[in-house]
Amino acid sequence: MNRHASIFILLALTPVWHTSTAEPLPQLRVSEDGRRLEHGNGTPFFWLGDTTWQIIRKSTLEESPSQPSVRRYFETRSALGFNVLQTALNAGALGSSNAYGHAAFVDGDLTRPRLIDGPDNDYWDYVDTIVNLAADHGLYLALLPWWQQSIADDHPFMQDPAIAYEHYRWLGARYRRQTNILWVLGGDPKPDRNESHPARLRMIRAQAEGLADGINGENRFDGLADYGTWLFSYHPGGGGRSSADYLHNEPWLDFNLIQTTTRFNFDNWRTVATSFWQSPPKPVLDSEVAYEDSLPLDGQEKEERPGEKTSAWEVRRAAYWNVLAGGFGHTYGHRSFISWTLRGEINHNGADTPWFERLDAPGAVQMGHLRRLIESLPTPHRLPDQSLLLGRIGSGSSRCQPMRAYDRSYAMVYSPEGRPFTFKMAALKGGSVAGFWFNPRSGKWSFGAGTEESDHPVPFVRDLPVGEGSTEQRFEPPGRAGPGNDWVLVLRNANVTAN
Repeated sequence: MNRHASIFILLALTPVWHTSTAEPLPQLRVSEDGRRLEHGNGTPFFWLGDTTWQIIRKSTLEESPSQPSVRRYFETRSALGFNVLQTALNAGALGSSNAYGHAAFVDGDLTRPRLIDGPDNDYWDYVDTIVNLAADHGLYLALLPWWQQSIADDHPFMQDPAIAYEHYRWLGARYRRQTNILWVLGGDPKPDRNESHPARLRMIRAQAEGLADGINGENRFDGLADYGTWLFSYHPGGGGRSSADYLHNEPWLDFNLIQTTTRFNFDNWRTVATSFWQSPPKPVLDSEVAYEDSLPLDGQEKEERPGEKTSAWEVRRAAYWNVLAGGFGHTYGHRSFISWTLRGEINHNGADTPWFERLDAPGAVQMGHLRRLIESLPTPHRLPDQSLLLGRIGSGSSRCQPMRAYDRSYAMVYSPEGRPFTFKMAALKGGSVAGFWFNPRSGKWSFGAGTEESDHPVPFVRDLPVGEGSTEQRFEPPGRAGPGNDWVLVLRNANVTAN
């Protein structure tokens, strides 16, 4: 047995301190149709994520002049309807230190996680605390162990995939009982360090195998791991990239993530739809797009719109395009949360406000409206269908995005600028449907000229004929068409009870 293997066998036996007082969250699985995630009992799971890559490294349990307790974050995010947190375990090439000064590894040796007997006194104890706090607040963690972009060709993981395997096996073993963890490999790789390179792919496969073997109590670096007991994904590079580009057929990849990147002009619906239709079907969502209050990452846009930051409208447009193009959920992001901006800090790309002052940013509040809308639908079985619309569907930021139920019992159309569109009523079934206008800004339903709204679905029109022989119907959203006036048309039977 080699030295590295013996070290990790001993570490895997180290007791893990569990402080969560809540019942374990139900483990998630891929639905039978391969389009979404669901709970173990088959009930649908709509992913509403938030992005805080540095929460483990920079947050604290205690109040301080630079920030309040991290508990405030979990309380507010849970109240707004978020149920997934995207975060990273380590930063840098050789691991992180946290706000308490605890290093993740002994002298940067990746085969030696720094563990001290007892609770609450080392880096990994604080990781445990974040995992448990998330569970207590109903949050799953999309946990990214290592930022792949920081792994150069001379990194130990690249030089010897067995080291990557052993480290990830230790992680899998340590957190095998934490049902609220979803493992995410990758981490923003640029083209020179992405999964298209054979040596990179060997490392990624070693990481996945290590996690699976650790979870399953195995220790055989032989390429034969059982990937059926946990959910894995991969965080790709930016610019409209998907994990499906190179990894779709990997046996460990359960669902696809996309990174569209923050900018004013984007078309994430295109990348989501492309991944949605790949075979075999795998769930997909956009996991990084249009961070709220961020300067654009596109150089030309920075020059053309100096000092301008992305607004809640870009956030909503990204989310509704994503979900109606086939995403099984959406991940929100705010520039102040990416690097966990503290009081007095100014981080890159516009992060000049501390995280705790932006907990109720408009886009964050409005993401909960999307989750409630999707969960109100009669069936979670849905797919994008551009053929539902007749003629011009708009372009750029005005592009309308339709989707429908598998059984054609309902449909939705998102109009980002409130511009009219024509719907093919023959595409639906059921004899007749009612029409509802949903306001993504308020989370309410409009039944008048745009000023009359209700907390409950109230149709603005009833008994629209659908099915064979029915004609097209033109719909004009409330309000004055233009950027920011986005609306969702919902067509369904008014008498069907929502989930």
